[in-house]
Amino acid sequence: MRALFSDAERLASAPRHRVEIDLADRPMLAVLYALSGAAIGLFGPVFWATLVVLFLQAEWFGK
Repeated sequence: MRALFSDAERLASAPRHRVEIDLADRPMLAVLYALSGAAIGLFGPVFWATLVVLFLQAEWFGK
């Protein structure tokens, strides 16, 4: 038999792990993280917008 928990109870009992990365001794890695974050920030929305446009194009002009 399985116990039924509410979302609040499930979240309260979930283990919380926080990973801290120290980049003080690796400045190039810090730059790469910053660049990759900026790229994802830019290309993420562009990617989804492109998917929507291509889906609409396939629906309207398909056949």
